[in-house]
Amino acid sequence: MGLRILYGDHSGDLLDSCLEEICTEAVTWPQKRAFLIVPEQTKADIERRYLAVKLKMDLSHESTGLHSSNALMLVDVVSFHRFAHRILSEVGLYPQNFLDESSRAMLIHQILNEGKDEFKVLSALCDRMGFVPEIENVLGDFSRYHVTPDKLHSILDQQLAPAFSDKMEDFALLMERMSARQDELGLSDQGAEMKRLSETLQKLVEFEENPIPWPLSRLAYMRDTSVWIMGFGQMRDFTPQEWDVLEQLNRLCEKLIITVCTDRIPSCRSEISDNPGAFFFGRQTIFHLMERFPQSKLSPVLQHFAKDPALSHLSVAYAKKCRDKYDGDSSSVRRIYAKNSMDELHFAAGEIKRLVLTEGYRYNDISVVLCD
Repeated sequence: MGLRILYGDHSGDLLDSCLEEICTEAVTWPQKRAFLIVPEQTKADIERRYLAVKLKMDLSHESTGLHSSNALMLVDVVSFHRFAHRILSEVGLYPQNFLDESSRAMLIHQILNEGKDEFKVLSALCDRMGFVPEIENVLGDFSRYHVTPDKLHSILDQQLAPAFSDKMEDFALLMERMSARQDELGLSDQGAEMKRLSETLQKLVEFEENPIPWPLSRLAYMRDTSVWIMGFGQMRDFTPQEWDVLEQLNRLCEKLIITVCTDRIPSCRSEISDNPGAFFFGRQTIFHLMERFPQSKLSPVLQHFAKDPALSHLSVAYAKKCRDKYDGDSSSVRRIYAKNSMDELHFAAGEIKRLVLTEGYRYNDISVVLCD
């Protein structure tokens, strides 16, 4: 069926539209498997929102007798890494012995201490509190963005600042020592599951209509599976590892739908950085999606309800960092004058508490916007 991209400038409408489509498919095809891939930190909130939308749609279909009672069991809400764990565990490819974060930090510290004369920058700082976890985060980013020791060595020939060159040389040496030590201990890198996932999906694609051998045959259902991906493109673009997985899912699965929160579709790369900056990552993500998948179908998601004109003007002015005057009815905007920032903080905290205790709001229904 190919890739379909849902886009709009309101993340809540995108979320509800996507969840309603999932519930509708669950009613139509109650035995069909589906995955909803979301950022790790939003997984619990998306599950709650999904159940709320599912209940709403079940009530609307009550008279027809159609309902999605099995939807929660057959629709898995996962992050990319949980998705990798789910797929690889099906075929016995998820590593049993791998380095967790604590073991990885200890190994980094040991390597830097043993090679103090070889590491120009990192060894001198490895005893500082919190420094080794920072190095671990950098190595994780290198892995996610396909930065290898060979690539780091290749940039050392360029005219770079000496301090930067020394750091890159240290990181290249550290990555080589880490890989050798892991092989020596018979351990796998926990962050390599995305690469292993992409390779497994690629093997499934290569069989096409041919019978799939065991144990890959346990994943035969992926050919008829629908995959929704949402929540990305707001704080960052997809990583190269995630792009590799998207390529394989698009070739393998029956349906792949990706939501992107953006104000428009840029026609060229230079338009990605145009104002408002709040949609920078959305424009970047949808531009790259259309670049990689030019046959994709674009589906705009319209607002479910009209925005209040005053609030709409305020949000646009805030995003553009301008002071355009608004002449219409502004009764929906309440202005509070405080003597100082502490009084302002006390009022905001008290108002949030009042809304939660007396008006039925939840804390995640409330946003606090701060100035730069």
